[in-house]
Amino acid sequence: MKKSFSVKFNWGEEVELKTDVGIKRVVTGYILRPSGKMYEVAKELETSWHQEVEIEKFPENKRAGFKRD
Repeated sequence: MKKSFSVKFNWGEEVELKTDVGIKRVVTGYILRPSGKMYEVAKELETSWHQEVEIEKFPENKRAGFKRD
């Protein structure tokens, strides 16, 4: 039985957590749980699992060391 699912963020895409704005992370994996999809995101050697609603795309024009207005 083959099943598939769609993702909002692709593997290798740069994202940030909504609760940790300005810190770039990279999507490194997916997992399906009874509660829904989860994304593994990495920052340097640290990884963590998050639901889709906790993540947003990292803005391309953002520079390290500067905060959003």
